[in-house]
Amino acid sequence: MMSSVPSDSLSVLLKLSYLDLSSNRILEIPANCFMRNTELQKLMLYGNSIRRIQNDAFRKLSRLEILNLSSNNMTTVIDLSDDMVHLMSLSHLVIDQNKIVYLNSSHYNCPSLINLSGKHNELTVLARYSLVGFPELKTLYLQNNRISFVHELAFGSSPHGLEFLLLEANQLRDIPVGLMKMLIALKVLVLRSNFISTVPALAFERNYLLRSINLADNLIHVCDTASLTGLLNLEHLDLGQNKLSDLPPEFLDPEKDFFLSLRGNGWTCDCSALPLYNWALKSRFYVEKLTCQRPMHCSWE
Repeated sequence: MMSSVPSDSLSVLLKLSYLDLSSNRILEIPANCFMRNTELQKLMLYGNSIRRIQNDAFRKLSRLEILNLSSNNMTTVIDLSDDMVHLMSLSHLVIDQNKIVYLNSSHYNCPSLINLSGKHNELTVLARYSLVGFPELKTLYLQNNRISFVHELAFGSSPHGLEFLLLEANQLRDIPVGLMKMLIALKVLVLRSNFISTVPALAFERNYLLRSINLADNLIHVCDTASLTGLLNLEHLDLGQNKLSDLPPEFLDPEKDFFLSLRGNGWTCDCSALPLYNWALKSRFYVEKLTCQRPMHCSWE
């Protein structure tokens, strides 16, 4: 196993396009270690013990498209700040399973990045402008962190084109409604396994393209009558494993049809559930049976 980047050996590989240095014991990425590998497109550095990336480590890698730094000991990506401006082709950055506590791209700009994966880290907030350096980002994976707060201007003060946002298994207590208003191109939202208790009115009023929302395994006990306002293209809504006992009559539009999961809730099966029952009868997708916590006091007839 290598304990350092083999710079001397790499210096003669001028046409190298793919380099895999994963599963070694590398502690640091020194400056200029890839300076002669200008054709490099994919660089795999996962599964090492990297704690520090020196300035100019990736300075000459203008053609690099994929950089995988997962499963290391990094606590921040600020070390990349001076190099990001030179990574003009970088489209995929993977920093999963590190010890990253803070994410702030306001110090740099990475205009080509479309996929950022930072799962299984120690992030606690997505602060104001923390993601503003990724103007073309389409997919953001931040599952299994400790995020409890998401600033409405995390991507800046202008609407952003993010399409996939995955925040499963964090510590959110509220749907980040302010941020949702800025993500007008969002298609998939995963907030599963948080501590969310309500779905407020107009939470998704500007998310016209949103197709799938996963809110399963939270603490949701209240949905507002206007919770789904604006969701013109909704195909899938998962509210399973929450604390719901009923839904307001106006929650479901009888003219709209989508897959709705309500498994694992304890429903009050009386006349107040008739609107839900009638909606389910018309739906092409609804197949799950409700679990009644309280006995039915009237028939469905």
